[in-house]
Amino acid sequence: MTTIKDVAKLSGFSPSAVSKYLINPDSVRDATRRSIESAINELGYTPSPVARSLRTGKTGIVAVLVPEITNPVFAELFSYIYEGCMGIGMTPVLHTIGGPDQLERVTAAVSPYHADGLIFCFLNEDVIEPLTQCAGGSAIINIGFNTDKRVSGSIVVDVAEGMRQVAGYLLSKQYRDIAYLGEPGGDTASMKKIGGFLEGISGRSVVRILQGYRGLDMAHEATGLLLERGVPDAIVCETDILAIGCLKRLAQERITVPDTVSVIGFDDIQIAGMYEPPLTTVRLPLERISKLSVEMLDDTMKGRKQDPVEVTPELVLRRSTKGAE
Repeated sequence: MTTIKDVAKLSGFSPSAVSKYLINPDSVRDATRRSIESAINELGYTPSPVARSLRTGKTGIVAVLVPEITNPVFAELFSYIYEGCMGIGMTPVLHTIGGPDQLERVTAAVSPYHADGLIFCFLNEDVIEPLTQCAGGSAIINIGFNTDKRVSGSIVVDVAEGMRQVAGYLLSKQYRDIAYLGEPGGDTASMKKIGGFLEGISGRSVVRILQGYRGLDMAHEATGLLLERGVPDAIVCETDILAIGCLKRLAQERITVPDTVSVIGFDDIQIAGMYEPPLTTVRLPLERISKLSVEMLDDTMKGRKQDPVEVTPELVLRRSTKGAE
C-alpha cells in the first residue's frame, strides 16, 4: 500500500511537507504543490481518512438527521445532501431520530469526535435542544419551519404559505365543501399547514377536519370515515402519502377523481406525478433546500456567519383537481 513516505520520496520533499500539503494545499509553494501532486497521481495515493483525522482533529463526516427514512421526502432529501457533501469533500452519514426516546442511540454520532458538522432535517422540536448540546461547537444547519438561534444556520420552509396557495386555488374554483386530512396535531409541520390553510380559507367554505393520521393505511381508513359523512367537493391532505391512500380508497368506492371529488397533497414526492390520476400537490423544492444546507454548512465551517434563508413551496396543478392538465 502506498504511504505518505512513498509520496515524499518520489516528490523529493519531506513527509512533513507532504502532510502540510494534504491538510492545506495552499499552504505550500506552487513548485512544491506541483511536485507533490505529480507524485500522488503517479502513485495513485489516497490519504487515509483515519490518518487525516489524527493529524487534523477533523473527521470529514457530516451527520444528517431525519425523523424517519420510510418517508420518500427524507430519502430524496438525503440523496441530494449526499451529492452536495461529496462535492465539498465531506462524507454524509444518515441517522434517524423520531423522538426523545431515541436520543441515547444518536448522541455519540453527533459528538464533535464523530462529526464535523450536522444537518437537521425537519426534526421534532423536542429533540433539537439536546442534540445541539451533544454536538458541542460543531457547525449545525437546521432545515425546519422556524428560525432557530440555537444552530449555526436555518433554512425555513414556509409550509403555511404552501397551504394558503391551496386554499386560494380552491376558492378560485368555487369549492365549498372541503375535507382536510391531517397528521397528528402536535407536530410542528401539521400545525403550520393547517394554520395556513384555515387562514387562506377564512371561513368562506365549509371545512371538515380529520387529524391524527399518518401513512397509507391510516389515510385509507380516514377517507372511509369522511365518506360516511358525505362526499366532499375536495379533500386536502397534509402529505402526498395521505393523498395517495385517499385516492386508493376513492377508487375502491368507485368515486371518480376529479369529476366527483378533487384531491390535493403536499410534498410532490416522485410517485405523485406518476399516480393515476396524477396528483395536484404542493412542491417542496428539495434539491434547492439540500444545496442551500450544504453551502451553509461549508461556509459555517469556514467561519462565515449565516443569515436565515426562507424557502417557499409551490402549488403544482395536475389531473386530480378540476381544470388542471
